[in-house]
Order: sequence, then C-alpha cells, then structure tokens
Amino acid sequence: MVLRVTPGRAAEWLVFAALFVLWGAYDFATGGNGAALVISDVALVTAFVTMYFLDRRRGITVTAEGLRIQGYLRAEQVEWSRVSHLEPRDTNSQRRVRLHLTDGAMRNLPAPQDGRGPLQRDRAFDEKAARLKAKVAEHTAGEPQPAP
Repeated sequence: MVLRVTPGRAAEWLVFAALFVLWGAYDFATGGNGAALVISDVALVTAFVTMYFLDRRRGITVTAEGLRIQGYLRAEQVEWSRVSHLEPRDTNSQRRVRLHLTDGAMRNLPAPQDGRGPLQRDRAFDEKAARLKAKVAEHTAGEPQPAP
C-alpha cells in the first residue's frame, strides 16, 4: 500500500492569482495604467499558478521500500534502514513533522504542514501526521531509537 501525504494548502497560490486577475481586469476596464501593469499582472499570475502546481507535487510517499520526500523541485528516497522516528514540531508559525535518521541527521518534511494563517490551515494535519507516524512505526518497529 502506498500512502501519500501532501501539505494541503496549495490553493492559497490560486487565491493570490485570482486577486491579481481581478485587479488587472478592473484596471483594464477603467482605462488604468496601461501595458506595463498588464504585463506585470500576467507575470505574477503565471508565477502564482506555477507555484500552485509545484506545491501540489510536494509531499511524502510511503512505500514498502521507504519514504519518498518530494520538495518543490527535487525528490529524495530514504530507505527504511535509515529512518529512526518522526517527531511532530509546533513552532509559533506552523506545525510540521521532523524526520530523524539513524545517522543523527534531522529533516523537516514538506508535508504535512499546518500554518497559522487562514489560507495556510490544514485541518487534516493531525490525521495526516498520525497516519504517517503509524506507517513509519510499522516499518521501523524493533529497531533501536537514538536518544533525542
């Protein structure tokens, strides 16, 4: 079975894109600032839509071989033999999950994430973190856990 966990907040990029589309449409309809503003609006909307698709790719895929960590542009495969445990982290700005490796290295995972802002909320954060933690515990059971 493959478990896929994503950040759950990629839609905020589309909200920003929609705001700039509306702003550009209003400016165009009222005979605003001309071509320079239209070009900058198109560039910003393109950037926001690109970030939406890149953000949707981010996440963790749990397979029988290990964890596949997908960032914005690169992916990393972590075998189960290298995984020690997961630790939920709660900071002032967001809640995340940190991966601890057997060599002592730590890595903040791109998903799940729960930000504090209204567009950054992931109401399924606790469920995603619990499912991910259960899968990791299932594959690392019986292996020594280093002291934190």
